[in-house]
Amino acid sequence: MSGSNLRDLIQQEIDDSRRDGLSRKTAIVIRAENAWDGVGMEYDFVIAQHGPIEEGWTLESQWLRSVEGRRYDELHIVLSHGEQRIYHFDITDFYGKVDLPPAAVEPEPMATKRHPALDAQVKIDQAAIARVLRDPEADALWAEAVRLGDEYFGRQEARNVLAEALVAARILRE
Repeated sequence: MSGSNLRDLIQQEIDDSRRDGLSRKTAIVIRAENAWDGVGMEYDFVIAQHGPIEEGWTLESQWLRSVEGRRYDELHIVLSHGEQRIYHFDITDFYGKVDLPPAAVEPEPMATKRHPALDAQVKIDQAAIARVLRDPEADALWAEAVRLGDEYFGRQEARNVLAEALVAARILRE
């Protein structure tokens, strides 16, 4: 390894330790094998900062951005005391790497099981990705996603949530 490469690696470690995720410049770099693991790591970071979802904070929205050849995920949250905050995650490393669990295997329970609305959102996102990837189980998953959307978000908001999930899944596929 050349001295220049070693200096680059040391500088990268220093830069990573200064990242707080509060801007794109200080975005948290997520290194993951696939989108499922990467998104989980994003939520783990916010939970570590502010506590459990619905107790310490709530998710207002989530946006995918492309800036200067890098992909960023933005989590817009509202803290329990009302402060709004945006966390930026550099997801370039895992962007587009989608591994769907086999249809016959029940996915591992997620921490969101304690928060039914967030669990519903995760299932909606999974169904949207399955639909975009033309997974054989997509129709059944989508029917369940529509039911969950109506139950947790109301019919009108559910349409928006479902549409946003499809758009995000199409972007991931690209």
